Amino acid sequence: MPESTARPRDFQAAKGTLGISVDRSAAAPPLFRQIQDGIRHGMLTGAIGVGMRLPAERELAAILGVNRTTIMHAYQELAAEGLVTARPGRGTVISLPDQDQDLNSLQAGTDSSWLLTMPSFGNGTIGPDPNLLRDIADLSAQPNLINFAAGAPGVDLMPVAALQRELASALSDYGGGILGYGPVEGLPALRESIALRMQARGARVSSSEVIVVSGATQGLALAARALIEPGDEVAVEAPSYVGVLQTFAAAGARLIGVPMDRHGLRVDELATILSRRRIRLIVVQPTLQNPTNSTLSLERRERLLSLAERYGVPILEDDAYGELWHDGSGPAPLKAIDRHGNVIYLGTFSKTIAPALRLGWCVAPHAVIGRLALAKQFADLQSGVLAQLAVNGFMVSGAYTRHLEACRQAYNERRTTMLAELSTLPMIRAESSRDGGLYVWCRLPEHLPARTLAAAAGRAGVAILAGDAFYPQGSLGQLDGSRFMRLSFSSQT
Repeated sequence: MPESTARPRDFQAAKGTLGISVDRSAAAPPLFRQIQDGIRHGMLTGAIGVGMRLPAERELAAILGVNRTTIMHAYQELAAEGLVTARPGRGTVISLPDQDQDLNSLQAGTDSSWLLTMPSFGNGTIGPDPNLLRDIADLSAQPNLINFAAGAPGVDLMPVAALQRELASALSDYGGGILGYGPVEGLPALRESIALRMQARGARVSSSEVIVVSGATQGLALAARALIEPGDEVAVEAPSYVGVLQTFAAAGARLIGVPMDRHGLRVDELATILSRRRIRLIVVQPTLQNPTNSTLSLERRERLLSLAERYGVPILEDDAYGELWHDGSGPAPLKAIDRHGNVIYLGTFSKTIAPALRLGWCVAPHAVIGRLALAKQFADLQSGVLAQLAVNGFMVSGAYTRHLEACRQAYNERRTTMLAELSTLPMIRAESSRDGGLYVWCRLPEHLPARTLAAAAGRAGVAILAGDAFYPQGSLGQLDGSRFMRLSFSSQT
């Protein structure tokens, strides 16, 4: 069962947290000094805080491709500065500098001594890689990198010309009137178009039950703010989308990881959890789940809804990939078979059109829409009106449906190519569904930790994601993701 939250920062800071990059050029500072400065920078940015464990010397040496002695030297220097302490049984831990120490001498170019004593962001609850989503986004700007990490549409598949036409048409039709503020809940026309599309997928939805959000990421954040309070227990999949884990952990939730198998969430395990704990919210991706690409059967969906009704727990359905079933015949959303209003649905155009639009939507009962709108009011007031108009025109014209068909065909071809190449590597076993989505979930042999492989791949110019980032702390079962990796085929031709 999950550990208590009494020690929220007792976890290991990993490479993504430390933000270390090693420069081996002749003019660069010594490697140990670069590592020392990298860890100090992590403290200054708030990415790591007091109580966090640094990676073991041998592990960090393997990740960065340096000698273990180099890591040892860096840790010794940090200890001399009073920034870390070696603790028996816990390794090297970030510590609070001595109050009598001249903190200004440790600031690496800043005069503000309070920066080094900032707590880690989210009070150390958002896992060992708080910068992971930002790092993945940054990878897209590296032209020479083979990027199997980013779960984004291929640039070659983004409907640039169509969006240009829709945007030009909107500006021509409405003029400067569309450049002002819009409704917090979103433009009525787009809400109606979303409702009609949801109805076509089997969900009984009216436009008044739709709120437009700035991408699924904001949808998760608004739900975390509007539906739970700090200390509430939230059931999540293990593994789960890292944005779910970090968003709800940062909101103060206690994450209860529910095991999965190749058919998706283990609903039988969830039933046991619900009978023993006070779960406030269940967060699931029932169709083409990220990262495993699994899809819940109709039987499991019905059981999940029955459990939610029995225990009075709402379900947040994250359906980012539901329309990316490669043959177009995927299951209807969980919301479509929800008979009691227990499902809050979250969709996004980031995976089907383009992430830069920053548009998604939530479907929920009117009372919940009101709470989400209030939370959004305090976040960004409204999603971009121009993007909403362009997407609405794209949908109304029928071009969105044709675009999805082209994307499905392209992703099917890319997935087939990736699986064929992986089949030539005996030590890597693809465990994903072959039905759709953007990812392949792979199991690695016992002797090859995913982080070690990811670091080696990075040095070779290939970005992949190690599986442990997708597991909440204290997940039920024995798996922690250290022998898994996620590969995305969507953006690679």
